[in-house]
Amino acid sequence: MWHRIFDTRLRSEAMRFLAVRTNDGLDSISRQELLDFSIDGEMFRLMDLTRGIRKPRQLASALSISRRPVEWWGLGLSGAAPT
Repeated sequence: MWHRIFDTRLRSEAMRFLAVRTNDGLDSISRQELLDFSIDGEMFRLMDLTRGIRKPRQLASALSISRRPVEWWGLGLSGAAPT
């Protein structure tokens, strides 16, 4: 049970961290910046150094983070295609 709670909390904290570091998804983030994330006082890599997808043993499912702004995919922040 605590694994699920930690998983949910980590993902929520990571999203807050990414929102601050990327100006709510408008700016790119470097691999080095992704190494700066910590939770409960311990460093936690948000991205595998060789791949974009990471499946840490502490989480129920994989993390996948792109370093490019949301606009790179041609989508607005709402996820809707631009008009």
